[in-house]
Amino acid sequence: MTPALLAEDALIFGLRMNEGVDVAAWRARVPAAPWPAVETLLTRLADEGLAVWGDGRVSLTVRGRLVADAVGAELMTAFA
Repeated sequence: MTPALLAEDALIFGLRMNEGVDVAAWRARVPAAPWPAVETLLTRLADEGLAVWGDGRVSLTVRGRLVADAVGAELMTAFA
């Protein structure tokens, strides 16, 4: 697995966890990943009430968890 693919998996599956994902840590670990596209998506998800994003960490809201598969698919597109 490439580092970018590991970061992608960490976000997709980490968002299903209560504590969410430390995006800042993954960004530092894998700087070559397409972070501008990912952060644009995370901002949109937060604006739509599907995620909480701040201080480098993102987690899904209750509403976001109901559509976690769709969020994962959008993350895959952002990483593509």
